[in-house]
Amino acid sequence: MTFEEVCDKLKLEYTSDWGIINSDGSRVEEFIQFVNERDDLEFSTRCEFVDLIFQSMNDAILEGRVDSDLETLFFNYVKSVKEGGRYWFRVDYWFSFSSESKEEFPIQVLLEKYNAQNQSET
Repeated sequence: MTFEEVCDKLKLEYTSDWGIINSDGSRVEEFIQFVNERDDLEFSTRCEFVDLIFQSMNDAILEGRVDSDLETLFFNYVKSVKEGGRYWFRVDYWFSFSSESKEEFPIQVLLEKYNAQNQSET
């Protein structure tokens, strides 16, 4: 499935900064399910989804939409991206924000929680 087809299917704007422009805190679960259910997505499209999902999760946190089920779904997505290795460079970007960024990017708190859980499992 091409990037253009994904945009049409999900009714997303085809633009630069795709993940930021199209982020939607109410659609995190939909976006994760979409990318997880499609083996036919191009590499570059999967990379774009990392930003879309992380930014949308950040929005969901700001909007007070995150419950334990969504958090678990997100953690499983992060784990799959990390284990896959090919897209981890996009995840590194999100993990790189400084602690001073937590007001604008409260996802940092969630990522710290993910790291703490991941370290305790190894």
